[in-house]
Amino acid sequence: MLSGEEFGRLLEIFERTAFRLETLDVYDVEEEQDEIARFLAGENMGPEWDDNPWVRSMTDKGKSVSRVHVLRSPPTDYLRYELSAYPGNIKAGESIGIIDLGDQELIGLPDHDFWLFDDHDVHRMHYTPEGSSAVNSCLPNGSRSTRVTATWRSPAPCRSRPTGSGITDQGLNRESPAGTARSIGIDR
Repeated sequence: MLSGEEFGRLLEIFERTAFRLETLDVYDVEEEQDEIARFLAGENMGPEWDDNPWVRSMTDKGKSVSRVHVLRSPPTDYLRYELSAYPGNIKAGESIGIIDLGDQELIGLPDHDFWLFDDHDVHRMHYTPEGSSAVNSCLPNGSRSTRVTATWRSPAPCRSRPTGSGITDQGLNRESPAGTARSIGIDR
């Protein structure tokens, strides 16, 4: 098990790629509470919202950062907040996709979040039922869990819609085909 500080260090020292699979509808992150409240109140989110400096700190070094978020429409308030931040992450160089389970059923999709660093180091994220981070564990290389999790690194983006393909506050716009470049319209 890793402390938050130890896990944070992994985000600084990976060499080439960082991929995240997100599976929760709500993440209870203390540092985000004020920002979520501002978003829900319709306030201006500031310049960091338009070009995420945390993502840019990795992509400016030539590192690849990507994620796929598994959700079911309509999105929760938290997901509306997160989805509306994605254009700034994309501008900073992150590749992001969405898998809407309302559109499809995926056999074998992990039911938990994980980070995959440099295509071999898998870190499973554990959360409380309310979405608070509990612990993070490194899965042993070569274990069945590592192999199953790592197999979703390539297929997940292929089975997802790229962000910008018609996301609204009601979820994914079913009329927008996957791959269509459109801005995300998240109404507050």
